Formats: sequence, structure tokens, C-alpha cells
Amino acid sequence: MIHKLHIKNFKLIKDNSFDFKPLTIITGTNSCGKSSILQTLCFFINTNILNIEKSMYIQNFTRNLYIFDQMRNKDLHEDSIHITLNEKNIINITK
Repeated sequence: MIHKLHIKNFKLIKDNSFDFKPLTIITGTNSCGKSSILQTLCFFINTNILNIEKSMYIQNFTRNLYIFDQMRNKDLHEDSIHITLNEKNIINITK
């Protein structure tokens, strides 16, 4: 089970951690980052289920699904995105 997700500099999310319980409901106004949370979870699930090497999947993810500048939060003026799942799986995407 996923217990915690930490996202930094991804789309609208500047630097937030999210705790998950057996039943978690994600709510909020339009454009507050709900879809961004789900996209990061899908990212981890796809890399683990498909047994794809993460670095290769990250390259395809950034090339085919999004342009890096559309993924990162431009307000932070950083050239990297950090996603941590359960403090074990860490993905850093750097331009």
C-alpha cells in the first residue's frame, strides 16, 4: 500500500507531501493539482508493473507525454522535478 507521496516542482505542486490511508479521497477546486497527484502515482505504478527500467521510462515519459517545461512548476525556477513514494522510491527528473 502507498502510505506517503512527496512531490516537488511538478506542475502546480511546489512542495507537498500527501498521506494515504486504506481509503483516500482526493478533492479540491479546479486546477489545484488533483490530476498531478494521480499522474505521479500512475508513473510509479507503470514503471513497477511493466518492469521497465526507470531511467528509460522517465525519458519516454518526458518526451512523449509532456514537455519538461510544462511538467515543472515555473514559479520555482528550478530545472528538476522530485517525486518520492513511501520514502523508498525516488525519482528526480532534471532538464
